[in-house]
Amino acid sequence: AVPILAQFTGVYIRDSSVIGLPASLADTWSGVGGTAGESAALKLQVRLNYNTGALDGPALHNGRDHDRLPPYRPADEPAGSLSLADLGYFNLDELQARSDKGQYVVIRYKQGTALYTAAGTRLELLPWLRKLPQACTELQVLVGQRQRLPMRLLVERVPADVVAERRRKLHEYARKKQTTPKDETLALTEWTLVLTNAPAS
Repeated sequence: AVPILAQFTGVYIRDSSVIGLPASLADTWSGVGGTAGESAALKLQVRLNYNTGALDGPALHNGRDHDRLPPYRPADEPAGSLSLADLGYFNLDELQARSDKGQYVVIRYKQGTALYTAAGTRLELLPWLRKLPQACTELQVLVGQRQRLPMRLLVERVPADVVAERRRKLHEYARKKQTTPKDETLALTEWTLVLTNAPAS
């Protein structure tokens, strides 16, 4: 993998962890709360340049703060770099900013994000996936109703045991939140969907 990653001016990986704290600290480090009332939690964010080993952080935030909050932004990273992050960091305006700066991204597709074909036709994702004859494919798409960012949608159908585990986790999460998973959400567990603006090379 090293020669592949060396093509980029940096490979920046962002992630966060949350540590629960005693509720008495809620005025200092507020958590998301819940049925038990106010809670306290601390979020630590880091950014690793995988090419050099340089680590930024941990930066400290309230546990309830969204992952997309500063301090690590596209402006801090050079053109030609690659950004890797989980769905907590998915933001179309940030993807637009990275594209404008000549940066590359690899990130999972977020359900509900509008996709269009290269010709500009709205892509009905689930019906399209169900018609695919092969397990792996890719499609040039435009991402976002307003942004229309040119990206590659990478698709891989996953084994039945992976689907079962994903659905188990969805049902467990829904049980805790006292909701019901959407049919589309359950159906999409059959595929891994990744968006990138990096060229195939």
